[in-house]
Amino acid sequence: MENSVSAAPAPPLVSLPVVTVAKERKYSSSHRLPWHEGKCHHLHGHTFVLRVYVTGPVQPVVKMDSKSGMVADFAVIGEWLQQLDQVLDHKHLNDTIDRYPTAERMVRRLAYLAKRDLEPRLPPGAAVSKLRFYEEHCFPGAFAEVSFVGRAGTIYCGEPIEPEQPPDSELFAEGKTSHVT
Repeated sequence: MENSVSAAPAPPLVSLPVVTVAKERKYSSSHRLPWHEGKCHHLHGHTFVLRVYVTGPVQPVVKMDSKSGMVADFAVIGEWLQQLDQVLDHKHLNDTIDRYPTAERMVRRLAYLAKRDLEPRLPPGAAVSKLRFYEEHCFPGAFAEVSFVGRAGTIYCGEPIEPEQPPDSELFAEGKTSHVT
Protein backbone atom coordinates (compact mmCIF):
# COMPACT_ATOMS: atom_id res chain seq x y z
CA MET A 1 0.00 0.00 0.00
CA GLU A 2 1.31 3.35 -1.01
CA ASN A 3 1.47 6.09 1.55
CA SER A 4 -0.16 9.09 -0.11
CA VAL A 5 -1.13 12.42 1.24
CA SER A 6 -4.32 13.83 -0.13
CA ALA A 7 -4.57 17.53 -0.65
CA ALA A 8 -6.70 19.37 1.84
CA PRO A 9 -9.91 20.69 0.37
CA ALA A 10 -9.73 24.29 -0.72
CA PRO A 11 -11.26 26.66 1.79
CA PRO A 12 -14.60 28.08 0.72
CA LEU A 13 -14.50 31.43 -0.98
CA VAL A 14 -15.42 34.11 1.47
CA SER A 15 -16.89 37.32 0.29
CA LEU A 16 -16.00 40.21 2.50
CA PRO A 17 -19.04 42.06 3.76
CA VAL A 18 -19.74 45.62 2.92
CA VAL A 19 -19.78 48.04 5.81
CA THR A 20 -22.10 50.97 6.40
CA VAL A 21 -20.89 54.20 7.97
CA ALA A 22 -23.05 57.16 8.88
CA LYS A 23 -22.61 60.82 9.69
CA GLU A 24 -25.19 63.37 10.72
CA ARG A 25 -25.59 67.11 11.03
CA LYS A 26 -28.18 69.32 12.70
CA TYR A 27 -29.90 72.26 11.06
CA SER A 28 -32.21 74.85 12.63
CA SER A 29 -34.93 75.84 10.19
CA SER A 30 -38.46 77.15 9.89
CA HIS A 31 -41.26 75.93 7.67
CA ARG A 32 -44.99 75.72 7.40
CA LEU A 33 -47.38 73.35 5.70
CA PRO A 34 -50.02 75.70 4.25
CA TRP A 35 -52.63 72.98 3.55
CA HIS A 36 -52.10 71.00 6.76
CA GLU A 37 -55.08 70.99 9.09
CA GLY A 38 -53.00 70.82 12.28
CA LYS A 39 -50.60 73.17 14.01
CA CYS A 40 -47.97 72.69 11.25
CA HIS A 41 -50.14 75.01 9.15
CA HIS A 42 -48.54 77.90 11.03
CA LEU A 43 -44.97 79.11 10.71
CA HIS A 44 -42.77 77.23 13.19
CA GLY A 45 -39.23 75.96 13.57
CA HIS A 46 -37.32 72.80 14.41
CA THR A 47 -33.86 71.49 14.85
CA PHE A 48 -33.72 68.96 12.03
CA VAL A 49 -31.19 66.15 11.81
CA LEU A 50 -29.98 64.66 8.53
CA ARG A 51 -28.10 61.36 8.78
CA VAL A 52 -26.35 60.05 5.66
CA TYR A 53 -25.41 56.38 5.36
CA VAL A 54 -22.67 55.22 2.97
CA THR A 55 -22.22 51.52 2.23
CA GLY A 56 -19.31 49.85 0.49
CA PRO A 57 -16.21 47.75 0.85
CA VAL A 58 -13.49 48.70 3.28
CA GLN A 59 -10.71 50.10 1.11
CA PRO A 60 -7.43 48.18 1.25
CA VAL A 61 -4.69 49.51 3.48
CA VAL A 62 -2.11 51.25 1.33
CA LYS A 63 0.98 52.71 2.89
CA MET A 64 0.95 56.52 2.88
CA ASP A 65 -2.71 56.69 1.78
CA SER A 66 -4.74 58.58 4.37
CA LYS A 67 -8.02 57.13 3.09
CA SER A 68 -7.00 53.48 3.27
CA GLY A 69 -8.89 51.11 5.53
CA MET A 70 -12.13 53.13 5.22
CA VAL A 71 -15.44 52.79 3.45
CA ALA A 72 -15.51 56.56 3.00
CA ASP A 73 -13.76 59.45 4.64
CA PHE A 74 -16.05 61.01 7.26
CA ALA A 75 -14.55 64.38 6.33
CA VAL A 76 -15.91 64.10 2.77
CA ILE A 77 -19.38 63.23 4.05
CA GLY A 78 -19.15 66.04 6.60
CA GLU A 79 -18.14 68.58 3.95
CA TRP A 80 -21.21 67.69 1.90
CA LEU A 81 -23.46 67.97 4.97
CA GLN A 82 -21.93 71.35 5.78
CA GLN A 83 -22.56 72.58 2.24
CA LEU A 84 -26.27 72.05 2.86
CA ASP A 85 -26.16 74.83 5.48
CA GLN A 86 -26.96 77.35 2.76
CA VAL A 87 -30.39 75.82 2.18
CA LEU A 88 -31.16 74.22 5.54
CA ASP A 89 -29.56 76.05 8.45
CA HIS A 90 -31.41 79.13 9.72
CA LYS A 91 -33.48 79.17 6.56
CA HIS A 92 -37.18 79.05 5.76
CA LEU A 93 -37.46 75.68 4.03
CA ASN A 94 -40.50 76.68 1.97
CA ASP A 95 -38.20 79.13 0.17
CA THR A 96 -35.07 77.00 -0.19
CA ILE A 97 -35.77 73.30 -0.56
CA ASP A 98 -39.45 72.63 -1.16
CA ARG A 99 -42.63 74.67 -1.40
CA TYR A 100 -44.45 72.09 0.76
CA PRO A 101 -41.63 70.83 3.02
CA THR A 102 -42.89 67.70 4.73
CA ALA A 103 -40.18 65.43 6.11
CA GLU A 104 -40.93 62.93 3.33
CA ARG A 105 -40.54 65.47 0.54
CA MET A 106 -37.41 66.98 2.08
CA VAL A 107 -35.63 63.65 2.51
CA ARG A 108 -36.45 62.76 -1.09
CA ARG A 109 -34.93 66.02 -2.33
CA LEU A 110 -31.89 65.58 -0.10
CA ALA A 111 -31.47 62.03 -1.43
CA TYR A 112 -31.38 63.43 -4.95
CA LEU A 113 -28.62 65.86 -3.92
CA ALA A 114 -26.68 63.12 -2.11
CA LYS A 115 -26.73 60.86 -5.17
CA ARG A 116 -25.81 63.73 -7.47
CA ASP A 117 -23.20 65.58 -5.40
CA LEU A 118 -21.83 63.34 -2.64
CA GLU A 119 -21.71 59.93 -4.28
CA PRO A 120 -19.23 60.90 -7.04
CA ARG A 121 -16.79 61.97 -4.30
CA LEU A 122 -16.85 58.52 -2.63
CA PRO A 123 -14.26 55.76 -3.17
CA PRO A 124 -14.88 53.02 -5.76
CA GLY A 125 -17.64 50.67 -4.67
CA ALA A 126 -19.04 53.02 -2.01
CA ALA A 127 -22.49 54.52 -2.45
CA VAL A 128 -25.05 56.54 -0.54
CA SER A 129 -27.30 53.79 0.79
CA LYS A 130 -29.76 55.67 2.99
CA LEU A 131 -30.75 59.09 4.29
CA ARG A 132 -32.76 59.68 7.45
CA PHE A 133 -34.31 63.07 8.20
CA TYR A 134 -36.13 63.97 11.40
CA GLU A 135 -37.06 66.64 13.88
CA GLU A 136 -34.67 66.27 16.80
CA HIS A 137 -37.36 66.37 19.48
CA CYS A 138 -39.42 63.61 17.79
CA PHE A 139 -36.75 60.96 17.23
CA PRO A 140 -36.94 57.98 17.43
CA GLY A 141 -40.70 58.21 17.28
CA ALA A 142 -40.96 59.81 13.84
CA PHE A 143 -38.61 60.16 10.90
CA ALA A 144 -38.54 60.04 7.11
CA GLU A 145 -36.07 57.81 5.31
CA VAL A 146 -34.98 57.02 1.77
CA SER A 147 -33.13 53.75 1.27
CA PHE A 148 -31.22 52.66 -1.82
CA VAL A 149 -30.34 49.14 -0.64
CA GLY A 150 -32.21 46.32 -2.36
CA ARG A 151 -33.14 42.98 -0.83
CA ALA A 152 -29.91 41.41 -2.04
CA GLY A 153 -27.89 44.18 -0.46
CA THR A 154 -27.15 45.88 -3.75
CA ILE A 155 -27.28 49.62 -4.10
CA TYR A 156 -29.83 50.94 -6.52
CA CYS A 157 -31.57 54.16 -7.26
CA GLY A 158 -34.87 52.93 -8.70
CA GLU A 159 -37.01 55.58 -10.31
CA PRO A 160 -35.46 58.99 -10.82
CA ILE A 161 -35.82 61.05 -7.68
CA GLU A 162 -35.21 64.44 -9.17
CA PRO A 163 -37.42 67.13 -7.68
CA GLU A 164 -40.67 67.53 -9.59
CA GLN A 165 -40.75 71.30 -9.21
CA PRO A 166 -37.44 72.57 -7.91
CA PRO A 167 -37.67 75.76 -5.94
CA ASP A 168 -35.93 78.86 -7.17
CA SER A 169 -32.70 77.73 -5.55
CA GLU A 170 -29.24 77.55 -7.07
CA LEU A 171 -28.95 74.18 -5.35
CA PHE A 172 -31.09 72.51 -7.98
CA ALA A 173 -29.55 74.27 -10.99
CA GLU A 174 -28.82 72.09 -14.01
CA GLY A 175 -25.21 71.07 -14.44
CA LYS A 176 -24.40 71.65 -10.77
CA THR A 177 -21.83 69.12 -9.62
CA SER A 178 -19.89 68.04 -6.57
CA HIS A 179 -20.06 71.28 -4.63
CA VAL A 180 -22.91 73.44 -3.55
CA THR A 181 -21.84 77.05 -3.83
